[in-house]
Amino acid sequence: MDHLRTCLGSLRSFLLAYLAVFHLHGGQDGWGYPAFGAAATWSWTWIWPLLLRNLLAAWLICGFWDWLMYFSPLAPRFLPYKLTPGVPSWAQMKHDAWWTSVGMMCATLLESLYCWGAATGRLAHAATLGEAPATHLLWAVAMTHLREPHDYLRHRLLHPWRKDWLPGPDPGRFLYKHIHKLHHKSYNTTAFLGTSFHPVENMIFLSAGFLAVPFGVHPVIPLALMVDCGFAAWLGHGGFLFPGTGDYYHSIHHTHFDCNYGTMNIGLDWLFGTFAAREEEAKAIWKKRRIGMEDNDTTVFCNKDQEGQEKDARE
Repeated sequence: MDHLRTCLGSLRSFLLAYLAVFHLHGGQDGWGYPAFGAAATWSWTWIWPLLLRNLLAAWLICGFWDWLMYFSPLAPRFLPYKLTPGVPSWAQMKHDAWWTSVGMMCATLLESLYCWGAATGRLAHAATLGEAPATHLLWAVAMTHLREPHDYLRHRLLHPWRKDWLPGPDPGRFLYKHIHKLHHKSYNTTAFLGTSFHPVENMIFLSAGFLAVPFGVHPVIPLALMVDCGFAAWLGHGGFLFPGTGDYYHSIHHTHFDCNYGTMNIGLDWLFGTFAAREEEAKAIWKKRRIGMEDNDTTVFCNKDQEGQEKDARE
């Protein structure tokens, strides 16, 4: 069932990208999308609609979801299903929203680079989805499965590697401190947290859109891959088991840091020995090593109820 839901999520991302290319930007034939000509010359006139679309999508999806879960009249009904106790602080929510907005600027830059490459002939692409239909169908149905190794590698590299055979300082610890640590400042997950990354990490994360380029696919597929990255990150960080978007598996990663770098149904964590089905299993992965909050200096945002308790104590 998890694999089926993943395939349905891939189709959702494909359909949203199809809507953008063939209707939102390009009319019914899709030729108005910048990859088919306009992007051959760099101009703000074709870039700003991409940026506006990305920012509006992030704010509408993440903003609505966080409002529904935390501030709407229905919010009290969802609290029993919260993965991490407490409500995120306002400081964290502003932090997550800001860096996700920056992430949408990164997404626009990558999409613009792809459109420029396609429009100038530097990146081969199909003129219609009817060319190589089997290839397009495979990417439409299985894009999440196909991009997951890329995402696991990105995430694993940005945490301490803890390999005794490596000489000198741990490269992963350096990358975590200077790049990925920003994401982990938010201990209590929100939808906006999904792409609340350092710009360097967002560029790596969203570069998954280029995975299908060597196959000469239609521009709708690279865009769908970036859409899929966004949806998977936003909904996976939703924070609640019900109505069903929160990822308990990844929630363990946010509380213990050093496990579950990928997704449960793909199995790369199981293959590389970083899988923890329950919180108490995280320490067993690294034997007697210090992990999680014991082994890094990440300052996390307090929950609203924690802030209130601290304020009362000071007063």
